[in-house]
Amino acid sequence: MHLRSLLRAATYRGTDVRFLVDLGTDESPDVHEIPYLAMRWHWQTVLAFPWKQPGHINELELNTVAVFLKRRSRSSGKLHNKFFLVLDSMVTRGCLAKGRSSSKRLNQVLRRCSAHLLATDGYLFPLWTISAWNFADKPSRMHEKAS
Repeated sequence: MHLRSLLRAATYRGTDVRFLVDLGTDESPDVHEIPYLAMRWHWQTVLAFPWKQPGHINELELNTVAVFLKRRSRSSGKLHNKFFLVLDSMVTRGCLAKGRSSSKRLNQVLRRCSAHLLATDGYLFPLWTISAWNFADKPSRMHEKAS
């Protein structure tokens, strides 16, 4: 019910979902973003793989989203849907929300993401959370080499 109410309030025109708290007064607002409380959900790992080539962390995280969207597009039950994607990278969230970046490498990956969303008539709403609350963070490190 919580997620449905969030989706009803969201628009499809390049947006992300932000949780803002005003800690100031009427005369001087002091607005801060707070992370989405993703640790309240039940999680399970459905996809984990090592990277074939090195890259910048923002590029790798956006590549992970592209792989997720490709995998999601294979199911006919996932067509014509709005959905949330919880991320711990503000850069990735911002790129996905706007659909563009000043980085050429990120734009290449964004084109793949956009193609999958367009083909499935999907509307992605990225949510930002901190890494400590993102349960996808631990499984993503299972393929790291110990130093």
